[in-house]
Amino acid sequence: MDLLLVLTYAALCIAIFKIFNIPLNKWTVPTAVLGGIILIGTLILLMNYNHPHTNLGSQFYVTTPIVPGVRGKVLEVPVEPNSMSSDWKQPINPLSQ
Repeated sequence: MDLLLVLTYAALCIAIFKIFNIPLNKWTVPTAVLGGIILIGTLILLMNYNHPHTNLGSQFYVTTPIVPGVRGKVLEVPVEPNSMSSDWKQPINPLSQ
């Protein structure tokens, strides 16, 4: 964004100097440079000041807890390749911990 502002200001200065035949001497060029620094600096400060910001914002994620209702070691996982069944029942040995 800053580069875009600087290039736009430089193009505007070149156009004004060419259109109005303003001579390039020790007063016109530094005046244009200082004017650009002040103008672009003010624009950047105003854009940063008016940028929305909050300390109270937070991120919200909907999560599903993956905690089993039983404890034990899974004995086997009877799944066949390319099957889309949601009725999988995994036998669990409840005595192992």
